[in-house]
Amino acid sequence: MRKLILLSLALLIALGAPSVSAAFLETQSLVSVGSGFVICTADTAVISLAIESTAKQSGVAQNRNQTIIDSITQALLAQDFPGLEFEVRQATFWETTDLTSREKNYKVSSGLDVRIKDLERVGDVVDIALKHGATSVQGVRFELSDLETVAQTALKMAVENAIEKANLISKAAGLRVTMVREMRDANTIRVHNPSLPTGASMSEAPLPPLAGPIYRGQILVHAEVTVVFDIALDKSL
Repeated sequence: MRKLILLSLALLIALGAPSVSAAFLETQSLVSVGSGFVICTADTAVISLAIESTAKQSGVAQNRNQTIIDSITQALLAQDFPGLEFEVRQATFWETTDLTSREKNYKVSSGLDVRIKDLERVGDVVDIALKHGATSVQGVRFELSDLETVAQTALKMAVENAIEKANLISKAAGLRVTMVREMRDANTIRVHNPSLPTGASMSEAPLPPLAGPIYRGQILVHAEVTVVFDIALDKSL
């Protein structure tokens, strides 16, 4: 009788216990981080100009700066620059003292950003601006007008990369991807622009693997996405 009871218990345990493959199907998952990047050529150049004037009164110096800015903008408008736009930056004021005469004056520094769509004519803008009173050129940076569309393309590539990596890893381990369990978008889209000042935007973020060098005048848009997959034993192997 005792042997019969023990045999029955053993049979119940064997029938009730899930198989190794069944447990694997219920509990195993694979997390894949996909990366996608697009390298584009900039389509907009921004020339940053500095205009400085000195006078005994700050208002006089400011008016002189405005006269120079007006002269520069009118001269540029007279030319055929595609996509020409202007942005005047906030002026700064400070007092100066001549070390010999001890005479006090006010210096006013203003900024003017000039945007054009023809990158080959940056030199023409600089020549005209300096001719009409700009003190110096503070820098030239390059931008991309349709950054949102490029970011969407990079995000799509990141999802495709996550799926490709998951299939490759699971196949190497004798497994297969059965379904997507979860997709995590942390909005990790980075823009690498070598023409931006150091520390600006995301230009100092690490470049994605295999991206290669990014040159001035180029813009790299990098997206990342995390995808969680359900995986199972591949019985076909």
